[in-house]
Amino acid sequence: MQIYVFSPGEDWGGALMDRFAAGCAARGHSVGIRYPGAWRKNEYEPCDCAALIGLDSTVLTIFEEYRRHDVPVLLISDGFIMRTGDRMKRYWAVGKNGFHARADQVSFMVPGDRWQALNVRLKPWKTTGKNIVIAHQFAQVPYYGEHKKEAFPPAIAELQNHTDRPIVFRTHPLEKHWKRTETETPSGCIESTAHTFAEELENAWAVVTYDSNAALEAMIAGVPVFTLGQSMIDACANKDLSKIESPLRPDRQQLMHWIAYTQYNPDEFKAGLPCKILIENDYALVSEAATESAHLCPVVHSGEPGPVGIPDEPVKVQVTEQPTQAKTGEVSKIRLASGETVDKLDLEAKLATMKKNYLVRFADDNYVPVNERHKVAELRVEICEYLFRQE
Repeated sequence: MQIYVFSPGEDWGGALMDRFAAGCAARGHSVGIRYPGAWRKNEYEPCDCAALIGLDSTVLTIFEEYRRHDVPVLLISDGFIMRTGDRMKRYWAVGKNGFHARADQVSFMVPGDRWQALNVRLKPWKTTGKNIVIAHQFAQVPYYGEHKKEAFPPAIAELQNHTDRPIVFRTHPLEKHWKRTETETPSGCIESTAHTFAEELENAWAVVTYDSNAALEAMIAGVPVFTLGQSMIDACANKDLSKIESPLRPDRQQLMHWIAYTQYNPDEFKAGLPCKILIENDYALVSEAATESAHLCPVVHSGEPGPVGIPDEPVKVQVTEQPTQAKTGEVSKIRLASGETVDKLDLEAKLATMKKNYLVRFADDNYVPVNERHKVAELRVEICEYLFRQE
């Protein structure tokens, strides 16, 4: 496989991409180093995969050009856990054909080995706290053009309709550095005086943000999170601001396992681990539609009733009878959790009535969005289990 690694030069970014290139070569691939600064639009060089680091306009142009030619692209950016400190020791996010939650990632049902190796304590969910913390963001969504800051004014107005709690407004730590100014604290909000985000969380009832990594930090600290955009923690995040006084507190463990499989350190780059997983598809990938999904984990209500339409237990159906063509993906009879037996056509009709944010889970831990239900017959599995969960 021919892989082009775009290295920014002799700084830390260049050293990082050199390790990435070495890892791809160690996996037996042919690797070419390219310099983004020398890129000229429409100077596309055919290859089997490209790897880029950063978020600037040149990287965006290269990304778009290779995707236009249907070439897979790996995007490397700041990681999620242990993402600060020495750049040659910390973790970096790697996504395929997109940025963070918009990328193709590994299957959600990965093992917990990488999470355990991080040695991070997942604190119990808090059911106390006074403040609602707004973790403000001001930039565009990389590669997608959405202005994050535009989501906050209506969100704050919505919150003020549903709670009397203090709303603490915390500006992004890099806003003043990048823009030479800071967003003014909105009317009805309190300007944050906490020195660190960890300090902010000490008296937090919930955190509201667009897609900031602050959401993950809050979730690890046990603080419920509401996200306004598509984020990496959406499988366990709240979306309905009217529920600010009774936020969901889902089981987060599998989400943490998955997050740990979406980031790598430079030594793992050199060992070829992201190449093995994301280029060679050693672990099954799921599409963007699946990663923006529903709540995949059981909900802990902590005494509060859940939103209407979300069952306490997922609805399961299981294959009970298959013809001899089973290995080609055909299914004849399906038994629902209720004990009712339906044929495949009836199941497809059932799927057609369900909202697109449901997922179908197979026994081999592949997830398929229900709006791509035609793939049900395409997966080569002998035993299937379907798991539905509404957002």
